[in-house]
Amino acid sequence: MWLQYGVHSAPAFRYAMLDRRGQVGRVVTIGHLGSPLETVQFAVNGQGAVAASWVNTGKPFGNRPRVSAELCDPLARCAPRRTISFKRPIGQNDEVSTTFSDGRTATVLISGYANGFHYGLQAAISRGGGPFLSTPMISPTGANQVASAAGARGAVAAFNVGGIPVKTLAWSRLRANGALFTKPQTSTARKYPDQ
Repeated sequence: MWLQYGVHSAPAFRYAMLDRRGQVGRVVTIGHLGSPLETVQFAVNGQGAVAASWVNTGKPFGNRPRVSAELCDPLARCAPRRTISFKRPIGQNDEVSTTFSDGRTATVLISGYANGFHYGLQAAISRGGGPFLSTPMISPTGANQVASAAGARGAVAAFNVGGIPVKTLAWSRLRANGALFTKPQTSTARKYPDQ
């Protein structure tokens, strides 16, 4: 997976699978991402299907960043780019995480700051290649998330809660047939020491 930049163009998001001998297979272009580009994430499931997400910012995209996602099947056929609308506005310093399960459940999680205020951890879910649907907020102070597919159609996210400085780790789960992530659970481990 890589970004390929042209001299006067926005980057192209590309990937290629390795075969059993370690040789690079056919190069697939997910899309031309637009510029300026803030962040890019991707996930590959066990069948070789790919989910990619990215955030564009700046004047070409208005006052709000644009969050996009694209799904490619195991035969490297990519669906058109989808713009994701989240329930709460997003802002600057956005962090994106993407998961893609073997049962074709894709998630895009985003957190960050808008005008100096944290806007919380939000998610959008696509099942079976369908549209990405925004869910209720996972956590009003969730940030610095990492996420992974869990089982055939689920996902799990771990993230910091409580604002800055960060002192507590929490997690939330998308069940196999669920429409939203569960209420966050605080880690039973000790809180981070003061820095």
